[in-house]
Amino acid sequence: MHPLPGWHRRAPRRGRRGLLGAAGPARYSDAQAVGGSPAHPLLEVQVDCASDVCTRLLVDRRIGGAFRACALVGAYGDNLAGVADRLAAERRHAAPPGPGGG
Repeated sequence: MHPLPGWHRRAPRRGRRGLLGAAGPARYSDAQAVGGSPAHPLLEVQVDCASDVCTRLLVDRRIGGAFRACALVGAYGDNLAGVADRLAAERRHAAPPGPGGG
C-alpha cells in the first residue's frame, strides 16, 4: 500500500481518483463521516464515527499498535482521555523492561 499525498476528504474527487490510478492500492481511514467515498477496486476505506474513536486510533488498530505513541497523542488531543489512558496502561504492561531490568 502506498501513502497518498493529497488524499483528503476535502480534495476534489476527480483528483483523488487520479491518485488511486497512479499510486496503486491504498487505504483510507477516517473517524468522521466522509460524505461518501469513491468506489474504486484499489481503495480500502475504514470509517468509524463512534464517539470514542479518532483517526489515529483507527490506524493504530490497523497496524497492531506499532506506533502506539502516535495514537496516544491523537486520542489525548481529541479529548479521548479514557481511551488513551487504557491504551497507555496496556503499553506499559506490554513494554519490555528498561535498562537495569526495571
